[in-house]
Amino acid sequence: MQQKDIDAAAASLREELIAFRRTLHRFPEIGLHEVETTQRIKEKLLAHGIEPEYIIKDEKIGLTFSIEGELPGNRIALRADIDALPVSEQTDESFRSERDGVMHACGHDLNTAIVLGAAIVLNRLRDRLCGSVKFIFQSGEETLIGAKRAIEAGVMDGETDIKYMFAFHVKTDVPLGKIGAKCGNALAASDTLKISVIGKGGHAAHPYKTVDPIIASAAVVSALQDMVAREHHPADPLVLSICTIHGGTVFNVTPSEVTMTGTVRSFNPELRDRLPGMIERVAQHTAMAHNADAEVLYEKGVPSLVVPREMFEDVKKAVSERFGADRFFEYESPSLGSEDFAWFSQFAPVMQVSVGSRTDRPETALPLHNERVVFHEDCILTGVRAACAIAAETTFRHD
Repeated sequence: MQQKDIDAAAASLREELIAFRRTLHRFPEIGLHEVETTQRIKEKLLAHGIEPEYIIKDEKIGLTFSIEGELPGNRIALRADIDALPVSEQTDESFRSERDGVMHACGHDLNTAIVLGAAIVLNRLRDRLCGSVKFIFQSGEETLIGAKRAIEAGVMDGETDIKYMFAFHVKTDVPLGKIGAKCGNALAASDTLKISVIGKGGHAAHPYKTVDPIIASAAVVSALQDMVAREHHPADPLVLSICTIHGGTVFNVTPSEVTMTGTVRSFNPELRDRLPGMIERVAQHTAMAHNADAEVLYEKGVPSLVVPREMFEDVKKAVSERFGADRFFEYESPSLGSEDFAWFSQFAPVMQVSVGSRTDRPETALPLHNERVVFHEDCILTGVRAACAIAAETTFRHD
């Protein structure tokens, strides 16, 4: 499949895809509740002769379908996440969110437009497409359970021969016009942590008659960071962040209990297995030093996303040869962020492909999830062209 044909088809969709993205941006929906979003995507696909099916059928959320090429080749998959965040938008965009407290602050509206555009282009050019491409418009990525829920609903049933699976995501740390990827450790495993520190409540004027769980909790938070810094090799990425602390109801009463929650990010599977015991030991012994007790609940979440060298080189080659070597952006370091797309790694090698949207405009360099972040819409066409180029190269079978 020649790139000039892809580019021509993509260019013809530019205004339509931008308008569609703006509609999604105006009417965002929180993860696992994207009924309207799903319907909008379905209607657009049907208008271009593509018949999708629901992933969560009883709730009519998420869509999947395949484009079958007319030439023999490999089978791959492209995925877009479709959910928004509970963020109040603070931009000056004419199409800013019309729903209070909900915003596409992670760019999933653009991710959706990119993969939608790729589906339309590849469907138009299926007489030149090798193999087949499975498409997944997935609900609830921000919940970190959306992919797992889609798998449980059967989105991957019968899929035994997929060569690669790609998730496309706009990024503000990549310049507009570039496509980024990371080989090896790319995105971390994400686990959740809850620690309850139990003391003895009483009057704040008589602390010697109480066991203060607030003092004990502060020591636990500090000791956990000491554990990360002094019990763990610094070359093996690990982040432990306590993000909420709740205790007490009034200024002059020492509470009986403090509860804290946080997240743990890692790559090393052996370390990940040891962490619950390490955290429990530190929390309990530190609490005991303050005459308190600690209970730890540790829950494993999404696995890490690790990109095989062969897959990385195939994508680098596709982008470099079709657009120029300067258009490929290789991340130097892994991200301790997480992506529920990693759940699909049980079926095929997976990769998150970054589509750059940063320009000289300061708002385009803000981090994802920021209430003022703005994305340059030219990234949509870049993403569509790159998605189709990667599909064309990786479905072609080099026998």
